[in-house]
Amino acid sequence: MANIPGRIINKGDEFYTDWFPRGGDGIIVRAERIDGVGSELDLTIETYTKAAETAGVGVKVDDGTGGWDLLVAGDSSGIREKLMISTSSAPNGLRELVRFRLSTGATGSSGDWMRIRIFPPIFFDKAAG
Repeated sequence: MANIPGRIINKGDEFYTDWFPRGGDGIIVRAERIDGVGSELDLTIETYTKAAETAGVGVKVDDGTGGWDLLVAGDSSGIREKLMISTSSAPNGLRELVRFRLSTGATGSSGDWMRIRIFPPIFFDKAAG
């Protein structure tokens, strides 16, 4: 599971977590900005997925509205969370393996950084009505 207890991310950085098995149709992603320099430095957490036998970085899970991305603002405090429910239609469908891409993009200034904590994701199955 992705569990990052406190990693420093500088302006322009990006990294992927390790792959972990999907545990359900839905996922709750939680992150916390612990501290940092630069209130304009925003962090985007994207969800990627792939089949176990597929090589590469996987496919970004996207509902067409950016609804699967979790944004941690440079001036935020407290825990941010995003609840996402997978559908069976690609690319909005979680496959066997899941991981996150964390990136700061072009926001902020040179020398800006943030210490981020990523909590283990919570998986759950969709309720049928």
